[in-house]
Amino acid sequence: MDAGLKANEWTSSVSSLMKGKGGGKAESAQAIGSNTSCLQEAISKATEYVHTKLNITPPHKSTVEPAKSQNSTKTSKKSQSTGGSVYTLCGADQSAVLISANYSSLTVQQAPTDNGSHTVCLTTPAGEKVRGTAAAAYCLSTQQLAGHDLLSQTQVLEWCSFADKEVKCCILGWVLPLIDSKATFNKQSVDASQREAHKIMDKLNSLFLHQTYAVGERVTLGDIHLMLALLPAYQHVLDETARRKYRSLTRWFNTIAKQPHINTVIGDVQLCSKPITTPAKAKSKN
Repeated sequence: MDAGLKANEWTSSVSSLMKGKGGGKAESAQAIGSNTSCLQEAISKATEYVHTKLNITPPHKSTVEPAKSQNSTKTSKKSQSTGGSVYTLCGADQSAVLISANYSSLTVQQAPTDNGSHTVCLTTPAGEKVRGTAAAAYCLSTQQLAGHDLLSQTQVLEWCSFADKEVKCCILGWVLPLIDSKATFNKQSVDASQREAHKIMDKLNSLFLHQTYAVGERVTLGDIHLMLALLPAYQHVLDETARRKYRSLTRWFNTIAKQPHINTVIGDVQLCSKPITTPAKAKSKN
């Protein structure tokens, strides 16, 4: 507000466009309208208003072609498979890529691991290779999943990075030694990962108390990567008592996991009923 950006004036700048009305205070306001067809125009006008008030020079548009919208990519899997537009996928941890392909109605053929590597590798119909789970999922994503503009795309990538590098690391450090007999069990390391996981889940629970999705008002790759990172915890260590502490996070988790395009890849998630606290078998390392 000190810079001249007032919420009530901001909503007024787009309310007439929506054939509606808005109101509120300088620090908090809202607007409603019946003209939903002007969504993109309203977003552009609201963004332009901010740039003007804050004297911000709009960023140059990216020369990279944005992800195709769901409508433009939605063709039958049968026609794509017979037409030769088939992507090939190998490596471990493929769920995010397969989910992204589901949203885009693209055909992905799973292949043996490339040269013994566990790194995800996507091969396009043209023979080009995209390596890494996040990159491959982004390559196949719709505009909804990737983000509709430069800012939302950046936020989605930020969530993907956070999920894959921070959340997944501590969740697997906590859960994997308890469920995989081949994993080395070090109690101090497991306890440290558990503490870090709870810190992150506390923050996420507070965040999802006020919002439904990671970015914007629809499912994005950020939600998908974060849900997959938390999945082992919800399956093996977060029982009903533990989940009560994370009501908002659990609501968000169930919302994402039950999305049809996601459910067809990961199946129905069986939430933990009795947490695993000690490994059945492990290579002990003190």
